[in-house]
Amino acid sequence: MKSIIVAAGAAVALGLAVPLAQAAGGPTDAQIAAIVVTANQVDIDAGKLAKSKGHAPEVKEFAERMITNHPGANRATTVPVTTLNVPP
Repeated sequence: MKSIIVAAGAAVALGLAVPLAQAAGGPTDAQIAAIVVTANQVDIDAGKLAKSKGHAPEVKEFAERMITNHPGANRATTVPVTTLNVPP
């Protein structure tokens, strides 16, 4: 249940962040980085939930890929952002 609440909260935050950024003339680099990191974390949390609650082997396999692949995507986002001194 906690994962669902976290995922829902992140989705709401993303839903609010994008229109606000667009109203201000488009998202900044920091906002884009934060959106990417948050979206990846939502996928990681959903993968953990699917792995623990899923029954079909295909679901568990896909969940494991989500859990394994998305931290790498977050690292790939964080390194250039940190190098450019643009904190998410």
